[in-house]
Amino acid sequence: MRLHPLLMLLALLPGCGPAPTQSGEVAQVRNVILLSIDTLRADHLGAYGYERPTSPFMDELGRGGLLFEQAYSQAPWTLPSHGSMLMSRHPSSLGEGVWERPHRLPQEAVSIAEVLRDAGLRTRAIVSPGFVSATFGLDQGFEHYGEHKRDLASTVKRAGRWLDTLAPDERFFLFLHTYDVHEYQPPDVSAEQFVAPYDGFLRELGEKLPMFVQDRAMSRTLPDLEPADQQHLIDLYDATIRTADDAVAELWRTLEQRGLEQDTLLIITSDHGEEFFEHGGTGHGYTLHDENTHVPLILVHPSLPARRIATQVRLLDLAPTIALLT
Repeated sequence: MRLHPLLMLLALLPGCGPAPTQSGEVAQVRNVILLSIDTLRADHLGAYGYERPTSPFMDELGRGGLLFEQAYSQAPWTLPSHGSMLMSRHPSSLGEGVWERPHRLPQEAVSIAEVLRDAGLRTRAIVSPGFVSATFGLDQGFEHYGEHKRDLASTVKRAGRWLDTLAPDERFFLFLHTYDVHEYQPPDVSAEQFVAPYDGFLRELGEKLPMFVQDRAMSRTLPDLEPADQQHLIDLYDATIRTADDAVAELWRTLEQRGLEQDTLLIITSDHGEEFFEHGGTGHGYTLHDENTHVPLILVHPSLPARRIATQVRLLDLAPTIALLT
């Protein structure tokens, strides 16, 4: 695994870096939770300047943690981006290119889950399938790789049940993934807050809406979108972010209830973003513009400073950062 962790950057910044212990050494992180909220572009979160209240709890975590303002994924679609995130290798070295031709990731690519498992941590993943399925090799190093096509709220409940099975002295690495934001299907409570009345043709697509928005060939079959149609897509997207944010708050409560919030590094990020006509299209997977690759990255742990980092960083360096801290 490459060794160019994000925290090497912090050592160069005055007054920044992990808090040392009384012995002068950097405090070791006991547990790690890596949460990937699929398709979440950074600039639709309040912590990154968005005006709508899509992410109040993640914003709060960002204020108390380490927030990277310019974090970029290594691919604009799910499989290669997660491969880079977990294995610290470029998509090309993982054999991944355009999304129409996905491959199983090479077994010789070392995953952060393998590193932490070999270091004695329990390793567990709870993901939604699709391009994060074990079929593609992302399960390397995980004792159990659970695939459940459910929302983040359900995933958090499963995570809580798994945490309850651990002995007090066991350390863990937990990888959580959700397609909530990817699906454009907010529950009524979020829709009422963000989705304006709309009677355009997009309503007729129902659950097929993500496929039309995110598949380039299909999206080209859509008629020219009027401003009201475009705003409806954004409204749905923002509403799903708020739903995910509520689930992140529940995840934090889950840690607090078990006394784990002081011992656990929580990392919140995404594999890629989503285009809303900034460059003439919708969806993701085809371009490397900011709307497709600029993602949130927030690290929360008592040993880390509350700080915003403006220097550009890559998710490629996330796995070695985790290895360094643990």
